[in-house]
Amino acid sequence: MDIWNQQKRYRAKLHAMARTDELTGLYNRAGLVNAMEGMTAEGARRVGILMADLDHLKQINDRFGHREGDIALKRVADILRSVLGSEQIIGRIGGDEFQACFIQPTDEHLQALSQRIKTACDAYNAHSNRPYYLEISVGCATGTVQRREEWESLAAKADEALYAAKKNRRAFVVR
Repeated sequence: MDIWNQQKRYRAKLHAMARTDELTGLYNRAGLVNAMEGMTAEGARRVGILMADLDHLKQINDRFGHREGDIALKRVADILRSVLGSEQIIGRIGGDEFQACFIQPTDEHLQALSQRIKTACDAYNAHSNRPYYLEISVGCATGTVQRREEWESLAAKADEALYAAKKNRRAFVVR
């Protein structure tokens, strides 16, 4: 019985590791896709996607080292959890890119969250002793989805909005 319980715990740990980003504790891409598909398993729903990107990660890594880059990514995860709430589906989908998914959001609500993320970055920068500014660019999109292709199309729209927002970022990272 002890061996069976140990195997059960080990399988649960492996399952969690397969769906979680080790650095940030958020979902990884596979975990995020699984959670998103679960949101629409019962049928089509109106959803929102918020794409977020840590600005200047390469400069942080090149100038201050990858340890500082990891710290910056962890702080982004903390800010997103704080602003968006722990009950939301939030994941790190690539190096410095994050994605969050919402049920029944309005465009205004997502824009307000985007502004709150910017405000949270400003507050972090005002009190941080890090040698660089932490900035997060955000793009959002809403739509009705059910199938994976529809999720991907909506994510592409949010990604376009993200890159439009990046044009307005600070040109430098060092304080």
